[in-house]
Amino acid sequence: MKKPKNVDKPQKTKKVKAKKSGQKGLRFSVRNKIILGTLAVALVITLAVSVAIYGKVSSAYVDQVANDTLSLTQVATSQVDGNLISLLEAGGERGYANQQVKAALKNIDDHSDLHAIYTIGEREGALVYLTDLRTETLCEPLEAKHEAGVRKAMESEGYVYETIEHDKNGDYIVAYAPIYGFSDTVVGVLGIEYNASGISKSLRGIILAIIEVAAVMVVLSIVLSILIANSITRGLKVVNNKVYDLVSNDGDLTKQIEIKNNDEVGDIARNINNLLDHIRGVVINISDNSQTLSDSVATALDSTNQTSVQLDSVSQTMETMSAAMEETSASLQQVQCSTSDIKDEVNGMHNNVIRGTDFAKAMETRALELRQNSEVETASAQQAADDMTASLNEKIERSKAVEDISKLTQTILDIASQTNLLSLNASIEAARAGEHGRGFAVVAEEISNLASNSANVAKEIQDISSNVIDNVRDLADEAGRMVEFVREKTIGGYQQMSEAGVQYEKDAQELTKMLMEMETLSMSIDESMSSVSSAMEDVSHAVEESARGVSDVAAAVVDMSDNMKQNQNVANENSEIAKHLDEEVHKFKYE
Repeated sequence: MKKPKNVDKPQKTKKVKAKKSGQKGLRFSVRNKIILGTLAVALVITLAVSVAIYGKVSSAYVDQVANDTLSLTQVATSQVDGNLISLLEAGGERGYANQQVKAALKNIDDHSDLHAIYTIGEREGALVYLTDLRTETLCEPLEAKHEAGVRKAMESEGYVYETIEHDKNGDYIVAYAPIYGFSDTVVGVLGIEYNASGISKSLRGIILAIIEVAAVMVVLSIVLSILIANSITRGLKVVNNKVYDLVSNDGDLTKQIEIKNNDEVGDIARNINNLLDHIRGVVINISDNSQTLSDSVATALDSTNQTSVQLDSVSQTMETMSAAMEETSASLQQVQCSTSDIKDEVNGMHNNVIRGTDFAKAMETRALELRQNSEVETASAQQAADDMTASLNEKIERSKAVEDISKLTQTILDIASQTNLLSLNASIEAARAGEHGRGFAVVAEEISNLASNSANVAKEIQDISSNVIDNVRDLADEAGRMVEFVREKTIGGYQQMSEAGVQYEKDAQELTKMLMEMETLSMSIDESMSSVSSAMEDVSHAVEESARGVSDVAAAVVDMSDNMKQNQNVANENSEIAKHLDEEVHKFKYE
């Protein structure tokens, strides 16, 4: 587990008196923001309204004059002879047709305020000026920008540009109307440029009027914004002065702001009073709970100290139990080694018994031959009996090592008893630790159960060892009787052996039976030793598991002890924080 980081202790705050002035940087007051904002809105609205009005008025003026110009052009075409228009060609400036048309145009110009008047026709596929009061030359090419308008006029009742055009001689509006000849055929177009200088002058007058009205609106907006800003800032200043008095009065939360306005400023003042009441309630709660927190921290600190001491005691008990488990494991290993040796000896004895059985069967087969070869067979039987006696005595002596198992199992029983006592002590220490020792109580109970199981297994091993010892003793007695029987029956002499040939055959059968019983006993001993070895392995594994469990518990106890020390440090820090919090709360006046 990671150690908690050190909790930074809150720094003691200093009393800071609010200042009405002295802030660094450019100050832009609410009053100025309201004035500038209102002025900006007024300017935008005024500009938008002015542009809209001027657009509507100028459009109406130009549309009206354009329609009048087109009507004038359409009426004037009746005074122009279309037949003469068709006669106009380049170089005919002094011709009759040109002079008549020019006179008609002059007459129209004299009775109207025109910028220019002329005729246009199509010659060789191109539009050209025909009679024109501005020049004496005929058939000059028409400007490309006017060709579309002229052709629209030739295809309809007329065409007018709804915009005012400008040149060095002034402003004008251009209109075209078709001139008809024979059979109402369009032979040309009459073009009139109506003088629009008056219109432009009128529009400039409108612009000046709009500017004057806009200026008046801006001035009125400034005055109105100043009045509104003064009204708002006056109430804000009252609230600000009251807040300043509260702040500069050493945190007096019992003082309220007097409310006179029934507007947003009054709402702000009421909300500030509500905030002061809320802060006062919070401070009172903190003051009441800080002492409770201090008492709780002190109680937790005492409990932590007691738990830490109890955990140290449990840790020592776990170490003792771990050492006992290690001793038990070492003893079990010794028992396993002894059991393995005994099993090997029993196997050797079993092999010898098998060989003895085979030999007895051979003796039975050779019983008839012994009658004839009594001396040779008697000597051979004597030697075989001696060898068998020596081998059996040696194996029997070695098999007595099984008695060591009884001693070792007694040692295991003693260790199990000690383990039970240690687990009882661990349970007592865990019970003293209370809630923190509940886990150790469970572990101590499991260790006690394991020790009881180990004792039961050791008792079973002791019972099996006792049976093995009894079987070994029975085997030794049978072997002694067998050897004595061989000696009595073979050393009697050559004459007796010859006479006792038949009896020897019977004795050989009896010997075979006895050896087979010994073989059965040796197999039983081998199985018993296998059971003992298996039981010892189970006990050894159980002891190893218990040792690992005890080691894990000991490590957990050490970790918990470290955690308790960390909790103790945190509790000390919390105690300091609670003390400092109580000091900070008492800086306010709330009662």
